[in-house]
Amino acid sequence: MKKLLLVGLSTITLIIIGFVSYITLTTKDPLSEKEFPKTREKAKETAIEYFQKEKQLDVVITEVGVTGEMGYKVWIEGHELNNEQKKIRAIIDVAKEDKYKVISSNID
Repeated sequence: MKKLLLVGLSTITLIIIGFVSYITLTTKDPLSEKEFPKTREKAKETAIEYFQKEKQLDVVITEVGVTGEMGYKVWIEGHELNNEQKKIRAIIDVAKEDKYKVISSNID
């Protein structure tokens, strides 16, 4: 009986370890050193499209960085095309590889 219980618990433990390993190894971290260059470019594209469609504004993105908050978010800064005095800022959620989303924006 004890042997059967030990085998059962060992099997469950191995299944859990396997599942966690699979999730860890197959999930990309968009903020990792390896992935961030791609994340940066896609965040720029997302911000440019957002400001064109939602704010009717052509913009130039000058900086992109990690917010430091929980979750996968990056900040962008830039300005209106041909008007460096009109500054723009946005926070972009990059958690879903195929669906980056502007969650906050500001125009000065």
